Amino acid sequence: MARHGRRIRTGSAKGGGDRSRRTALEVAGLALIAGLGLMPISGDAADPAGPAISAQAAHAIATRYFAREIAVEGSVGEGILRGEHWAFPAKFGVAGRAAPDPILVHATTGAVSWAGLADHRARVESLKRKPR
Repeated sequence: MARHGRRIRTGSAKGGGDRSRRTALEVAGLALIAGLGLMPISGDAADPAGPAISAQAAHAIATRYFAREIAVEGSVGEGILRGEHWAFPAKFGVAGRAAPDPILVHATTGAVSWAGLADHRARVESLKRKPR
């Protein structure tokens, strides 16, 4: 109700509803659908502007992963961007011998993994069980 008790008319005399509001919603819906088609989905090509995670941030993630999960004397080498992942060589011992599999950090999500982790843990467990 409007001031002074007068009703404001929002639709046509035929009861079609508020056409401008409906049209605005239709346009917004179409824009949303069109926008969703342009959004990158997992597996699509990488963003041409570059990865969401910088080389320095990815190196910090890989270094924390090395310290927490691998936990032996060693270090993380310089990384390179390979597709959707930053790849960092895991270097072991004083000599810095590189493992065959790099530590991978996803360039968008920051998820980290290392294919050699299961073998590494098995080796560490077998060393713990050996009598000294």
